[in-house]
Amino acid sequence: GALMHFARRHLPALHKRNSSINKEVGGSKLRLLSLSSVPSEGDQTVIVETIESLLPMQKAVVPIQFLSELLQNAIMLSASADCRSNIERRIGLQLEQANLKDLLLPNLAYNLDTLYDIDCVQRILEHFILREQSSRSIIPPMTSDDDEHVIDSPSLTPMMMVARLMDDYLAEIAADVNLKASKFQNLAEALPSYARISHDGFYRAIDIYLKVCFL
Repeated sequence: GALMHFARRHLPALHKRNSSINKEVGGSKLRLLSLSSVPSEGDQTVIVETIESLLPMQKAVVPIQFLSELLQNAIMLSASADCRSNIERRIGLQLEQANLKDLLLPNLAYNLDTLYDIDCVQRILEHFILREQSSRSIIPPMTSDDDEHVIDSPSLTPMMMVARLMDDYLAEIAADVNLKASKFQNLAEALPSYARISHDGFYRAIDIYLKVCFL
């Protein structure tokens, strides 16, 4: 909690999320003081990397919304590759707790081929899949007769939640005219076949992508 408070106080991108609170309790003088004490970009990079190094790696200790915000800061400030990779791993460990907004990370690469950083989300998803595979034995593909067992299985609930989340994400990025078919396909096929109980969201994403490509 102390690390989160420190980050939101000294990292402008996080601080902006609390600007409405500042208006209520501090007025223009407090906002001016906050802006005048903003650290330099170099100092902000050190802050991000230091906070990341102090965060526990255990699942569900740090809210995923904060991790998403911290990752966006790490990307914007060009923090070290290890720092960004570790935050991605932390998000992957509890990806089922994320919502769509947490994954809409802006693409800040020089080529700007897509609006969102799809490669980053792909890596986060791979961390999640590795976690799931290591936490239980490999389950064979399910038949239609096993659907009721799948839905009732607590061990599969995170996988199903992430499948729905990724289908929403696919539908969001499908509208990007610069999205290559290979990237869309790789992300769509990353989850095992048993993860999706319903394919409605998946088909919706494909429909959006095809309409953007051919209309």
